[in-house]
Amino acid sequence: MVPKLTVCTGFTLMKKNPFKCYFECVSEDRCLSYNFLPIHDKETSRCQLSGSDRFVSQVNFTKEDGALYRGIQ
Repeated sequence: MVPKLTVCTGFTLMKKNPFKCYFECVSEDRCLSYNFLPIHDKETSRCQLSGSDRFVSQVNFTKEDGALYRGIQ
């Protein structure tokens, strides 16, 4: 189980893989982290960009099976 933001302070996109999600985050000045959650039987998956990370605010984090969390800094 990996950490995931319970409150997304950014926005959610649909992306094919975690690398595309990463590039969306680094291209957004306010993005400090992202979650990538594969959706089985779908061509795209959920990519959540966030203006916070686990160092700024740990209280917003929970665990979700299958979710990939990555901080940018």
